[in-house]
Amino acid sequence: MKAEKITQSLNALNGTVYFEDPAEFERLLAALRGMYQPSGPVEEFLIEQMASAQWNIRRSQRMLTGLVDYQTAIAADRLQTERKQDRGRTDHAIHHQNTILMGAAFHFDCKEERAQLRLHRTLMDLDRAYHRALKALESAQAQRTRPIASEAKPKPAAVTVQRASAAQPVIPQISVAIGSAPQVPQTPQQNASESKGPPGPLANR
Repeated sequence: MKAEKITQSLNALNGTVYFEDPAEFERLLAALRGMYQPSGPVEEFLIEQMASAQWNIRRSQRMLTGLVDYQTAIAADRLQTERKQDRGRTDHAIHHQNTILMGAAFHFDCKEERAQLRLHRTLMDLDRAYHRALKALESAQAQRTRPIASEAKPKPAAVTVQRASAAQPVIPQISVAIGSAPQVPQTPQQNASESKGPPGPLANR
């Protein structure tokens, strides 16, 4: 009895009940860890939340199957008909009869306990919980792997700007010899008269 209590308490830690396999839950958790590689307690917690939500989705789907199976048996008694359970056959009549029983079971459930609708809502809540944890995990990992802004932004290259020097005006250098008059260029007429020499005595005649 004591060992049974210990086993049940251990199963409660990983979210499984006594008729479920804890090793299967651990395999699911290990698969999620291997896929997302969590780092730190926050990411590890989100992985556990995803595993728990996925496990409860499977359980709720199993419960929904069992609920429909149970309700079809009650509907068969109410309709005073035989419930066909030959799953190895695909006879049209069997499929049709079971479809009627499922519809009757859902009809009686909506009028009474509404258990199927509650299970569907539970499945929707679990699906949202799974995707919320997944989104939070992806956001946390994106922030962890994002480079620091100072490291990611390259430093601007140093640019040396040289001022262009103003153009110095060119001053012509004029050299004048001291004591000598500046040379004045002569005209061609002056050059011709100088080459002839002074006029002779016959020039006035």
